[in-house]
Amino acid sequence: MQKETFPFRRTYIDDVPRGAKGLYAIWYKVTGKCLYVGKAEKLDIRERLHQHWYYSSNEDLNRWIRVRGQQLTFCYLPIKKKDKIDTLETIFIKICNPKTNIQKRDRYRG
Repeated sequence: MQKETFPFRRTYIDDVPRGAKGLYAIWYKVTGKCLYVGKAEKLDIRERLHQHWYYSSNEDLNRWIRVRGQQLTFCYLPIKKKDKIDTLETIFIKICNPKTNIQKRDRYRG
């Protein structure tokens, strides 16, 4: 992932380059723990982050955003080769152990 993290706010999400496909992660800055690792294949990273900002379909993540949104950050990794996105998402989920990717995290444990 990108070394720089940004506050999880609409104005910072708007600064993500349009059309960038790849991975993104949302972090709880108080503890430094990863909450969510996601991929943007059909929609771009900016659009996916906007979806989470306005209303995430992931109920656990949505709760975090609504209750502790001011304490969240995000980072992203543009990936030019779309066929690498799924593989890298799996690796980042294993490494980051995100709290709200429960189904995928449990599936990828080895």
